[in-house]
Amino acid sequence: MASIFGLHSKLDAKLILTKLVTADAMQHAKKFVETNPDYKRLLISLMCSNKYAKRAAKLIKDYNFSILDFPHLVIRLQKKAIRYYLKCLTCHQPAEQMSLGQVLDLVEGYKSAQLCLAQDLIYKGLFSEALILTTRYELSTQLTPEEMKLIKEKVPNHEAVIKKYTEENIDAFGPVTPGSFTMPFKYEDVIFVSNDEGLEKAKKLLEAKVIGIDSEWRPTLMTFVEVKPAIMQVASDKVLAIFDLIKLDENPKFCELIKSLFMSMSILKLGLALKEDMRLICKMYPKMPCFTHVFNYIDIADFFKDKFPHEKQSSLAAITERIISIIDPSLHSIRDRTLQEKTDVKLGAKTIDKSTITLCNFRFLHPPSNIQQSQHWHGT
Repeated sequence: MASIFGLHSKLDAKLILTKLVTADAMQHAKKFVETNPDYKRLLISLMCSNKYAKRAAKLIKDYNFSILDFPHLVIRLQKKAIRYYLKCLTCHQPAEQMSLGQVLDLVEGYKSAQLCLAQDLIYKGLFSEALILTTRYELSTQLTPEEMKLIKEKVPNHEAVIKKYTEENIDAFGPVTPGSFTMPFKYEDVIFVSNDEGLEKAKKLLEAKVIGIDSEWRPTLMTFVEVKPAIMQVASDKVLAIFDLIKLDENPKFCELIKSLFMSMSILKLGLALKEDMRLICKMYPKMPCFTHVFNYIDIADFFKDKFPHEKQSSLAAITERIISIIDPSLHSIRDRTLQEKTDVKLGAKTIDKSTITLCNFRFLHPPSNIQQSQHWHGT
């Protein structure tokens, strides 16, 4: 409104926006800045706090700014992400757990995030983990002398700790626990597809009645920074194909197979937020048009919500574990490790775990008369 009467130049914009942000009157704040790019930047800078960081990041996206122009917000968002992944490191819920190696991989290339993680590990008393982090990323000169002294005091056998860590598989799956779901696949039924030979083997999927689809990419420490999907898992009740999207980019035989699977009306597709995954793949792989159509699919989140309206489950692993417990009450976890020694260690636990999406949901949904109305999706 102020801009209509030309009053912006006479107002103390910082004072006004500070009051609006403090009062959580964000709609009024956005109206005040809507015609002035400098005021938009000022509004975002005033929102660089834990309370408003995510909303500030969304404004950056809405206004087509670069998040790198707001270094304080970058650090704030990184700290929030670090604390989330640190929580996953210490979590006792199998579906949310992350190994130390996975957490350390996430901060590769982010020096400020490495320092933040090291300080948080020290604060939480995880001194062995802090030692491994500081050694891997050579942070000893960047931490304070007091912090380094504390690590050395709490981990006197630091050489043995480092040696043990480097000798172990950093993406270790962990032991098989009683009550774990047993994978239906033999090792020879897990196909790693990165070339034409692998694509030929993956054609077994065309024989399926139901397939489960899931994609994986490296999590980001930056809100709204899109990362290129790296692999896509497609599983039936007899075979699991893990497609290397980066190596298969622009491969016409891969596009042909995906089109046959995704556009088939006789194959039911199951996934979690499948439309969002396909949109991202379409955007990041513009020369692979095979992901623009998905016929006859069910979003497991919608199915779960319909069957269990009073339960809240956000992740695919949590939903699948809940369904497993219905299929067989004696089972409580999808943390099966029958393939751990023979699969690519860099693949990570969740890649194999999520392949159970098909078997669990197939058995729960079968016969087809129990299935909700399926959907079709047309992307661009």
